[in-house]
Amino acid sequence: NDPALGQAIDDQVLPLSRGTEGVSSFIYFEGVYNRSSVYLNGHLLGYRPSGFASFLYDMTPYLKAGDNVLAVRVDHSRYADCRWYTGSGIYRDVWYIEAPKTHLAQWGTGWVCSKLTDASAKVDVDVAIDNTEGVNGLKLHVQLFDANGHVVAQKMVSAKAANKISLNVTRPHRWDLNDPYLYLLRTTLLKGNQPIDGNEINVGLRSLQFDANKGFALNGRWMKIKGVCLHHDAGTLGAAVPDDVWRRRLENLKQMGVNAIRCAHNPQAPVLYDLCDELGMLVIDENRQMGINDQFDQLQKMIARDLNHPCIILWSIGNEEWAMEHSPKGEKLARLMCEEAHRLDPTRLCTYGNAGGRTLVKGVDVFGYNYIVQNPIDEYHGRWPQKLAVGTEE
Repeated sequence: NDPALGQAIDDQVLPLSRGTEGVSSFIYFEGVYNRSSVYLNGHLLGYRPSGFASFLYDMTPYLKAGDNVLAVRVDHSRYADCRWYTGSGIYRDVWYIEAPKTHLAQWGTGWVCSKLTDASAKVDVDVAIDNTEGVNGLKLHVQLFDANGHVVAQKMVSAKAANKISLNVTRPHRWDLNDPYLYLLRTTLLKGNQPIDGNEINVGLRSLQFDANKGFALNGRWMKIKGVCLHHDAGTLGAAVPDDVWRRRLENLKQMGVNAIRCAHNPQAPVLYDLCDELGMLVIDENRQMGINDQFDQLQKMIARDLNHPCIILWSIGNEEWAMEHSPKGEKLARLMCEEAHRLDPTRLCTYGNAGGRTLVKGVDVFGYNYIVQNPIDEYHGRWPQKLAVGTEE
C-alpha cells in the first residue's frame, strides 16, 4: 500500500513481444502468495491457489507485436490463513524464459544414483521433451562433469518424448556433510550439431538409510540428525529473502553444529536447496498441509521441482493437522499422499510432523514426532518396533 513503491513498480516496463517464429515464451514464478491469477493481454494463463508452489505458464499464444501487458492478481483477502508469516504477492523471483518449440520439459530432467560403491557408480538420467512433433532428427547429449570441469561420463542418443540414459562413473566422489562434492549434469538438445536447448543440474552421489533401531545413515555412516525448523521468512527482513541472507544463516547454523533443515512448513525458495547442496546440509522438504484442495498439486510440484537435490532426505506430507491425526480419514489420506510421493520419487521415504495423534502416522513411512510430551516415543516403539521414526519438532 506504499504509494511510492506502487509507482516504482508501475514504472517498470516488461520487454515482452512476439519473438522469432518457432520460439516459445514462458513466465516462471517461484512463488506468489496466494490464490494468484496471471493474465497476459487479458487472457487468463492460469490460477494457482497455493502460495508456496512454483509454477510456469506458456505465454506464446497470447504475445503480440509491440507492448504486452502481464498482470498478476493476488487474492489474499483470507489473510488469517496461516500459522506463520507468509508475506503477500510476488515474494520470490520471476523468470522470463525462451525456448524452441520442441524443448526440454520443465522439471523434466532427473537423475537417480542406482548403484554406488567406492569403485563405481551408475547414474540413471530421465529426460522429458515437450512438443514432440518436432523431435524427429534431434539428438540428446548428456554429460557429467566433475568439480574441476572434466567430463567423467557422457552419452549421445536420438531424442524421444521420454528418454532414459545411464552413465557409469569410475571411483565416484560422494556427497557428504563435510565434503559436499557436486558433479554437474549437462543435458543438450541438438539439431544436427547445433544446440537448441539445454539445462544444467547439480548431482550429489550419496546413499541414505533408515533403521527402526539404529536411526539414520548417510553413505553407510550412522549419525544423529541435528536439525532446526526454518520458516521461509527472515524475521524483520520479511518473506522476500536475499540469497546472501540465506547463505549467512546456513553458514552460522552449520558452525553451531546443525546438520539438517526442516522446511517449516512448506516448499521454500529454490536458492535454499541449492545452498544446502553446496554447504552440506540435510533437508526435510515439507508440504503446506494435508486438508486443502490443492494438497496433491503442491506435493507434486514440490517433488517435481526439488527431486534432484542430494540434500533432501525425506518428503514431509504435512504438519500438525490435529483433526486428522486421530481420524481414519487422516490415515487414508496420508497413505494416498505417500503413494503419490513414491510414484514421483521411489528413492525417498515420507514423514509427517505429528502433534500427538496415533492414527495418521500409521500411513507414513517414517513416524515424525513433534514434542515428546505429547508423543510417548518408547511406548510407540514398543507397539510398532519396526516403525521408522524421526524427531520432526523437538
